[in-house]
Amino acid sequence: MGVAGIAKASKNYFKAVEYLSESIILRREINHVQGLITSLTELGETYLLLENFEKAFENLSQALDFAKQASAKQKQMRIHKLLYEKYKKLNNTAQALEHFEEYNSLRVQLLSDEAANSLRKIQSKYEKEKAEQETEIERLRNVELKKAYEEIELKNKELFRLSLVASKTNNAIVIMDNEGNLEWINDAFIEFSGYTLTELFDLNVYTIFDLSTRN
Repeated sequence: MGVAGIAKASKNYFKAVEYLSESIILRREINHVQGLITSLTELGETYLLLENFEKAFENLSQALDFAKQASAKQKQMRIHKLLYEKYKKLNNTAQALEHFEEYNSLRVQLLSDEAANSLRKIQSKYEKEKAEQETEIERLRNVELKKAYEEIELKNKELFRLSLVASKTNNAIVIMDNEGNLEWINDAFIEFSGYTLTELFDLNVYTIFDLSTRN
């Protein structure tokens, strides 16, 4: 709270007018529009407390013009509320109603703006979380694929070693997976059965059970 606010809170309204008038001059010089709107509004409100309605209207009207130019809806709301209260005290029902309606319209606009901003934030958060989830899913998928490739490569290496050993024997040998599916047969088996592995698959022989049934 500035010195003008302290003076106003202490009900030293004439001192508050002095401080606020000085701040208005300074803020005009440096073109501090938002600060100027605030000082004019505070000065208008102080004049209302002093029941100097002419000065109150003069400063509040200036503040409202600047607030409209700056699209400062919150500040416009406060000014309209003060003007509503001023005209209400003067029993000017038409002007009081006009400023009350302006105040209420701005309040609705601000609520709509806040709702739209909240919706945008929620949408942005959702999209961010969705992107993060998709990234994580892709990462896990790549980890699983890598693991599967490694398992296949390890299995192929093992199968190669087994087939290398089996190819050197004259005994018919069949290599199967854990579920009994045929994976490899050696030359001795081909000579014994009369079929290559591809030919067995063409005959719908995929497992050791199919093979025993066919025989």
